[in-house]
Amino acid sequence: MRRAWRWMVVAGLVVGGAGCDDGGGGEAVAQDAESGPGDAADVPDGGGPDGGGPDAARPDAGDPGGGCGASVGAEAAWTAPPGLAAPVDGETPPRDAACAADAWLTHLRGWIVDQDGRPIEGAKAQACVRRAPDEQLNCLSPADTGADGVFTIAVPEAGGNRCMRRLAVRTLAPGCGSATLYCRVDVPAPDAVDSVLRAPGPFTLVDTAPATELPPEGDPEATRTVVFADGLELDVTPGRLYAEGEGYVGLGAAAVAPDAQGLCFAADVADFSALYAFYPEGDVEGAPFPVRLPNTAGLPAGAAVEFLTLGGLDCTLDAEHRIEEGEWAVSGTGTVSADGSQVVSDAGSGVPCLTWFGYRPL
Repeated sequence: MRRAWRWMVVAGLVVGGAGCDDGGGGEAVAQDAESGPGDAADVPDGGGPDGGGPDAARPDAGDPGGGCGASVGAEAAWTAPPGLAAPVDGETPPRDAACAADAWLTHLRGWIVDQDGRPIEGAKAQACVRRAPDEQLNCLSPADTGADGVFTIAVPEAGGNRCMRRLAVRTLAPGCGSATLYCRVDVPAPDAVDSVLRAPGPFTLVDTAPATELPPEGDPEATRTVVFADGLELDVTPGRLYAEGEGYVGLGAAAVAPDAQGLCFAADVADFSALYAFYPEGDVEGAPFPVRLPNTAGLPAGAAVEFLTLGGLDCTLDAEHRIEEGEWAVSGTGTVSADGSQVVSDAGSGVPCLTWFGYRPL
Protein backbone atom coordinates (compact mmCIF):
# COMPACT_ATOMS: atom_id res chain seq x y z
CA MET A 1 0.00 0.00 0.00
CA ARG A 2 2.83 2.39 0.78
CA ARG A 3 4.23 2.07 -2.74
CA ALA A 4 0.84 2.67 -4.39
CA TRP A 5 0.29 5.76 -2.23
CA ARG A 6 3.59 7.22 -3.35
CA TRP A 7 2.68 6.95 -7.02
CA MET A 8 -0.69 8.55 -6.42
CA VAL A 9 1.15 11.49 -4.85
CA VAL A 10 3.43 12.09 -7.81
CA ALA A 11 0.84 11.35 -10.50
CA GLY A 12 0.21 15.07 -10.80
CA LEU A 13 3.83 15.64 -11.87
CA VAL A 14 3.61 13.98 -15.27
CA VAL A 15 5.88 15.48 -17.86
CA GLY A 16 3.74 16.98 -20.57
CA GLY A 17 6.32 17.89 -23.20
CA ALA A 18 8.78 20.68 -23.78
CA GLY A 19 9.66 22.68 -20.72
CA CYS A 20 8.95 19.73 -18.42
CA ASP A 21 5.49 21.19 -17.94
CA ASP A 22 2.05 19.87 -17.18
CA GLY A 23 -1.29 21.34 -16.48
CA GLY A 24 -1.26 20.89 -12.70
CA GLY A 25 -4.67 21.62 -11.26
CA GLY A 26 -6.70 20.00 -8.57
CA GLU A 27 -6.49 20.46 -4.84
CA ALA A 28 -4.95 18.25 -2.19
CA VAL A 29 -3.60 15.11 -3.86
CA ALA A 30 -2.31 12.99 -1.00
CA GLN A 31 -2.35 12.34 2.69
CA ASP A 32 -0.25 10.40 5.15
CA ALA A 33 0.29 6.78 4.21
CA GLU A 34 -1.14 5.77 7.58
CA SER A 35 -4.29 7.84 7.09
CA GLY A 36 -4.50 8.05 3.33
CA PRO A 37 -7.39 7.39 0.99
CA GLY A 38 -6.87 3.65 0.77
CA ASP A 39 -5.28 1.31 -1.71
CA ALA A 40 -4.63 2.77 -5.13
CA ALA A 41 -4.08 0.91 -8.33
CA ASP A 42 -0.59 -0.57 -8.64
CA VAL A 43 1.82 0.78 -11.20
CA PRO A 44 4.63 -1.12 -12.87
CA ASP A 45 7.70 -1.37 -10.66
CA GLY A 46 10.47 0.88 -11.83
CA GLY A 47 8.10 2.88 -13.99
CA GLY A 48 7.05 6.37 -13.15
CA PRO A 49 4.66 9.20 -13.68
CA ASP A 50 6.52 10.68 -16.60
CA GLY A 51 6.25 7.54 -18.65
CA GLY A 52 10.03 7.16 -18.72
CA GLY A 53 11.85 3.90 -19.16
CA PRO A 54 14.97 2.43 -20.71
CA ASP A 55 14.39 4.39 -23.92
CA ALA A 56 13.49 7.70 -22.28
CA ALA A 57 15.93 10.41 -23.28
CA ARG A 58 17.33 12.49 -20.46
CA PRO A 59 17.49 16.17 -21.47
CA ASP A 60 20.72 18.04 -21.00
CA ALA A 61 20.11 19.95 -17.77
CA GLY A 62 22.46 22.68 -18.90
CA ASP A 63 20.79 23.26 -22.28
CA PRO A 64 18.31 26.15 -22.12
CA GLY A 65 16.81 24.94 -25.38
CA GLY A 66 16.03 21.54 -23.88
CA GLY A 67 13.40 22.82 -21.49
CA CYS A 68 15.47 22.18 -18.36
CA GLY A 69 17.86 25.11 -18.31
CA ALA A 70 17.73 28.53 -16.76
CA SER A 71 15.54 31.12 -18.42
CA VAL A 72 17.69 34.21 -17.90
CA GLY A 73 21.32 35.26 -18.11
CA ALA A 74 23.97 35.32 -15.42
CA GLU A 75 23.40 39.01 -14.76
CA ALA A 76 20.20 38.12 -12.88
CA ALA A 77 21.72 35.29 -10.83
CA TRP A 78 20.49 35.02 -7.25
CA THR A 79 18.35 38.13 -7.67
CA ALA A 80 14.79 37.92 -6.32
CA PRO A 81 12.49 38.58 -9.28
CA PRO A 82 9.95 41.41 -9.03
CA GLY A 83 7.13 38.90 -9.39
CA LEU A 84 7.93 37.52 -5.96
CA ALA A 85 6.58 40.66 -4.30
CA ALA A 86 3.69 41.22 -6.70
CA PRO A 87 0.15 41.09 -5.26
CA VAL A 88 -1.58 37.72 -5.34
CA ASP A 89 -4.45 37.52 -7.78
CA GLY A 90 -7.91 37.13 -6.30
CA GLU A 91 -9.17 37.49 -2.77
CA THR A 92 -7.31 36.45 0.35
CA PRO A 93 -9.99 35.05 2.65
CA PRO A 94 -9.95 36.10 6.31
CA ARG A 95 -8.59 33.82 9.00
CA ASP A 96 -10.89 31.11 10.27
CA ALA A 97 -11.73 31.90 13.89
CA ALA A 98 -11.08 28.26 14.77
CA CYS A 99 -7.41 28.71 13.76
CA ALA A 100 -6.47 31.26 16.43
CA ALA A 101 -3.55 29.26 17.85
CA ASP A 102 -1.86 28.14 14.61
CA ALA A 103 -0.58 29.54 11.32
CA TRP A 104 -3.13 30.59 8.71
CA LEU A 105 -1.98 30.52 5.10
CA THR A 106 -3.90 31.02 1.86
CA HIS A 107 -0.98 31.31 -0.58
CA LEU A 108 2.69 30.40 -0.78
CA ARG A 109 4.98 32.13 -3.26
CA GLY A 110 8.62 31.46 -4.04
CA TRP A 111 11.08 31.09 -6.89
CA ILE A 112 13.16 28.23 -8.25
CA VAL A 113 16.70 28.61 -9.59
CA ASP A 114 19.51 26.42 -10.91
CA GLN A 115 22.81 26.00 -9.07
CA ASP A 116 24.07 29.19 -10.70
CA GLY A 117 21.17 31.17 -9.25
CA ARG A 118 19.28 31.66 -12.51
CA PRO A 119 15.46 31.27 -12.49
CA ILE A 120 14.06 28.12 -14.12
CA GLU A 121 10.88 28.20 -16.14
CA GLY A 122 8.59 25.17 -16.13
CA ALA A 123 9.76 23.75 -12.78
CA LYS A 124 7.25 22.63 -10.16
CA ALA A 125 6.64 23.37 -6.50
CA GLN A 126 4.48 21.28 -4.18
CA ALA A 127 3.52 22.24 -0.62
CA CYS A 128 3.27 19.49 1.99
CA VAL A 129 1.24 20.77 4.93
CA ARG A 130 0.97 19.43 8.46
CA ARG A 131 -2.45 20.80 9.22
CA ALA A 132 -3.70 21.80 12.65
CA PRO A 133 -4.71 20.46 15.04
CA ASP A 134 -4.30 16.79 14.02
CA GLU A 135 -0.96 17.28 12.14
CA GLN A 136 -2.15 15.13 9.25
CA LEU A 137 0.07 15.48 6.19
CA ASN A 138 -1.57 16.82 3.04
CA CYS A 139 0.56 17.34 -0.07
CA LEU A 140 -1.12 19.78 -2.43
CA SER A 141 -1.21 19.82 -6.22
CA PRO A 142 1.95 21.36 -7.70
CA ALA A 143 2.26 24.82 -9.19
CA ASP A 144 4.44 25.66 -12.20
CA THR A 145 7.03 28.40 -12.41
CA GLY A 146 6.84 31.18 -14.98
CA ALA A 147 9.66 32.67 -17.03
CA ASP A 148 10.95 34.44 -13.92
CA GLY A 149 11.06 31.21 -11.91
CA VAL A 150 8.22 32.35 -9.64
CA PHE A 151 5.44 30.03 -8.51
CA THR A 152 2.31 30.66 -6.47
CA ILE A 153 0.56 27.87 -4.60
CA ALA A 154 -3.04 28.55 -3.61
CA VAL A 155 -3.81 26.58 -0.46
CA PRO A 156 -7.31 25.11 -0.87
CA GLU A 157 -9.87 25.68 1.83
CA ALA A 158 -11.12 22.10 1.51
CA GLY A 159 -9.67 19.71 4.05
CA GLY A 160 -8.67 22.37 6.55
CA ASN A 161 -5.26 22.84 4.94
CA ARG A 162 -4.99 26.58 5.55
CA CYS A 163 -4.62 26.10 9.29
CA MET A 164 -1.23 24.49 9.71
CA ARG A 165 1.56 23.55 12.10
CA ARG A 166 4.43 22.85 9.69
CA LEU A 167 5.19 23.25 6.01
CA ALA A 168 7.67 21.68 3.60
CA VAL A 169 8.10 22.55 -0.06
CA ARG A 170 9.08 20.01 -2.71
CA THR A 171 10.61 21.46 -5.88
CA LEU A 172 11.63 19.63 -9.05
CA ALA A 173 11.91 19.72 -12.82
CA PRO A 174 10.49 16.33 -13.87
CA GLY A 175 12.62 14.39 -16.31
CA CYS A 176 15.39 16.99 -16.39
CA GLY A 177 18.07 15.21 -14.37
CA SER A 178 18.09 17.62 -11.44
CA ALA A 179 17.73 16.36 -7.89
CA THR A 180 14.35 16.86 -6.24
CA LEU A 181 14.67 19.30 -3.34
CA TYR A 182 12.78 19.41 -0.03
CA CYS A 183 12.87 22.54 2.11
CA ARG A 184 11.27 23.29 5.45
CA VAL A 185 9.62 26.70 5.44
CA ASP A 186 8.79 28.55 8.64
CA VAL A 187 5.05 29.17 8.85
CA PRO A 188 3.71 32.59 9.92
CA ALA A 189 3.09 33.36 13.57
CA PRO A 190 -0.50 32.77 14.75
CA ASP A 191 -1.04 36.53 14.97
CA ALA A 192 0.30 37.29 11.49
CA VAL A 193 -1.98 39.55 9.47
CA ASP A 194 -0.78 38.59 5.98
CA SER A 195 -2.02 35.17 4.84
CA VAL A 196 0.39 35.16 1.87
CA LEU A 197 3.81 33.68 2.67
CA ARG A 198 6.73 34.59 0.43
CA ALA A 199 9.73 32.29 0.81
CA PRO A 200 12.79 34.24 2.02
CA GLY A 201 15.22 32.59 -0.39
CA PRO A 202 15.24 30.63 -3.64
CA PHE A 203 14.69 26.89 -4.01
CA THR A 204 17.81 25.63 -5.79
CA LEU A 205 17.75 22.64 -8.13
CA VAL A 206 21.10 20.94 -8.69
CA ASP A 207 21.95 19.07 -11.89
CA THR A 208 23.17 15.50 -11.54
CA ALA A 209 25.36 13.50 -13.90
CA PRO A 210 24.43 10.02 -15.15
CA ALA A 211 26.30 7.06 -13.69
CA THR A 212 29.61 6.37 -15.41
CA GLU A 213 29.26 2.62 -14.87
CA LEU A 214 25.71 1.27 -14.99
CA PRO A 215 25.46 -2.50 -15.44
CA PRO A 216 22.50 -3.72 -17.53
CA GLU A 217 19.38 -4.12 -15.45
CA GLY A 218 19.13 -7.85 -16.17
CA ASP A 219 17.82 -9.72 -13.15
CA PRO A 220 16.15 -6.99 -11.06
CA GLU A 221 16.74 -8.98 -7.87
CA ALA A 222 20.50 -9.20 -8.42
CA THR A 223 22.68 -6.60 -6.71
CA ARG A 224 25.23 -4.73 -8.81
CA THR A 225 27.61 -1.82 -8.26
CA VAL A 226 26.79 1.50 -9.91
CA VAL A 227 29.68 3.99 -10.15
CA PHE A 228 29.39 7.76 -10.47
CA ALA A 229 31.82 10.37 -11.79
CA ASP A 230 33.66 11.25 -8.58
CA GLY A 231 34.07 7.64 -7.43
CA LEU A 232 30.83 7.27 -5.48
CA GLU A 233 29.79 3.60 -5.57
CA LEU A 234 26.27 2.36 -4.78
CA ASP A 235 25.29 -1.32 -4.58
CA VAL A 236 21.84 -1.30 -6.18
CA THR A 237 19.17 -3.97 -6.39
CA PRO A 238 16.80 -2.60 -9.06
CA GLY A 239 13.87 -4.68 -7.84
CA ARG A 240 14.01 -2.86 -4.49
CA LEU A 241 14.23 0.63 -5.96
CA TYR A 242 10.93 2.43 -6.44
CA ALA A 243 11.85 5.58 -8.29
CA GLU A 244 10.29 8.09 -10.62
CA GLY A 245 10.74 8.32 -14.34
CA GLU A 246 13.56 6.25 -15.77
CA GLY A 247 14.20 4.48 -12.47
CA TYR A 248 17.38 2.41 -12.40
CA VAL A 249 18.50 3.23 -15.95
CA GLY A 250 18.35 6.96 -15.23
CA LEU A 251 20.44 6.96 -12.05
CA GLY A 252 22.49 10.08 -11.52
CA ALA A 253 24.29 11.84 -8.67
CA ALA A 254 26.17 15.02 -7.91
CA ALA A 255 28.66 15.93 -5.20
CA VAL A 256 27.60 19.29 -3.76
CA ALA A 257 29.70 21.50 -1.51
CA PRO A 258 27.94 21.73 1.87
CA ASP A 259 28.54 25.49 1.79
CA ALA A 260 27.24 25.90 -1.76
CA GLN A 261 25.22 29.05 -2.32
CA GLY A 262 21.45 28.72 -2.31
CA LEU A 263 20.95 25.57 -0.23
CA CYS A 264 17.78 25.97 1.81
CA PHE A 265 19.14 23.55 4.42
CA ALA A 266 22.59 25.16 4.68
CA ALA A 267 22.48 25.29 8.48
CA ASP A 268 21.69 21.56 8.67
CA VAL A 269 24.64 20.49 6.53
CA ALA A 270 27.26 23.00 7.70
CA ASP A 271 29.24 20.29 9.53
CA PHE A 272 28.98 17.67 6.76
CA SER A 273 32.21 16.31 5.29
CA ALA A 274 30.43 15.51 2.01
CA LEU A 275 27.00 16.05 0.48
CA TYR A 276 25.38 14.27 -2.47
CA ALA A 277 22.20 14.76 -4.48
CA PHE A 278 20.57 11.81 -6.26
CA TYR A 279 18.34 11.45 -9.30
CA PRO A 280 15.65 10.25 -9.76
CA GLU A 281 13.91 10.54 -6.41
CA GLY A 282 13.01 7.13 -5.02
CA ASP A 283 12.65 4.84 -2.05
CA VAL A 284 14.61 1.69 -1.25
CA GLU A 285 12.48 -1.18 -0.02
CA GLY A 286 14.07 -3.17 2.78
CA ALA A 287 17.71 -2.70 3.77
CA PRO A 288 19.49 0.43 2.53
CA PHE A 289 21.82 0.18 -0.45
CA PRO A 290 25.46 -0.18 0.67
CA VAL A 291 27.57 2.79 -0.37
CA ARG A 292 31.22 3.74 -0.71
CA LEU A 293 32.13 7.40 -0.97
CA PRO A 294 35.46 9.06 -1.75
CA ASN A 295 37.14 10.35 1.39
CA THR A 296 37.45 13.88 0.10
CA ALA A 297 37.64 15.28 3.62
CA GLY A 298 40.85 13.36 4.33
CA LEU A 299 39.52 11.63 7.44
CA PRO A 300 41.99 9.16 8.98
CA ALA A 301 41.77 5.43 8.30
CA GLY A 302 39.35 3.74 10.66
CA ALA A 303 37.49 6.97 11.49
CA ALA A 304 33.76 6.55 12.12
CA VAL A 305 31.13 8.69 10.44
CA GLU A 306 27.38 8.95 10.58
CA PHE A 307 25.20 9.11 7.49
CA LEU A 308 22.31 11.54 7.17
CA THR A 309 19.45 11.54 4.67
CA LEU A 310 16.97 14.23 3.65
CA GLY A 311 13.37 13.10 4.02
CA GLY A 312 10.98 13.01 1.07
CA LEU A 313 7.45 11.89 0.24
CA ASP A 314 8.24 8.23 0.73
CA CYS A 315 11.66 8.07 2.35
CA THR A 316 11.74 5.23 4.88
CA LEU A 317 14.41 4.15 7.33
CA ASP A 318 12.65 0.83 7.94
CA ALA A 319 9.16 -0.62 7.83
CA GLU A 320 8.01 1.52 10.75
CA HIS A 321 9.92 4.79 10.40
CA ARG A 322 9.94 7.38 7.64
CA ILE A 323 11.89 10.62 7.42
CA GLU A 324 9.58 13.60 7.26
CA GLU A 325 9.72 15.87 4.25
CA GLY A 326 12.55 18.40 4.52
CA GLU A 327 14.02 16.89 7.69
CA TRP A 328 17.55 15.53 7.94
CA ALA A 329 17.80 12.30 9.93
CA VAL A 330 20.67 10.03 10.93
CA SER A 331 20.35 6.99 8.68
CA GLY A 332 23.36 4.85 9.50
CA THR A 333 27.12 4.77 10.02
CA GLY A 334 30.28 4.20 8.03
CA THR A 335 34.03 3.75 8.47
CA VAL A 336 37.00 5.10 6.56
CA SER A 337 38.79 2.28 4.74
CA ALA A 338 42.22 1.02 5.79
CA ASP A 339 43.90 2.82 2.90
CA GLY A 340 42.00 6.03 3.70
CA SER A 341 40.54 6.35 0.19
CA GLN A 342 36.87 5.66 0.90
CA VAL A 343 34.12 5.97 3.47
CA VAL A 344 32.43 2.55 3.53
CA SER A 345 28.96 1.92 4.92
CA ASP A 346 28.83 -0.39 7.91
CA ALA A 347 26.71 -3.55 7.80
CA GLY A 348 23.02 -2.65 7.64
CA SER A 349 23.78 0.99 6.79
CA GLY A 350 23.78 2.83 3.49
CA VAL A 351 21.41 4.88 1.36
CA PRO A 352 17.76 4.37 2.45
CA CYS A 353 16.24 6.52 -0.29
CA LEU A 354 17.36 8.59 -3.25
CA THR A 355 17.03 12.20 -2.17
CA TRP A 356 20.02 14.01 -0.63
CA PHE A 357 22.65 12.21 1.42
CA GLY A 358 25.74 13.16 3.41
CA TYR A 359 28.10 12.19 6.18
CA ARG A 360 30.00 13.79 9.05
CA PRO A 361 32.56 12.51 11.58
CA LEU A 362 31.33 10.90 14.76
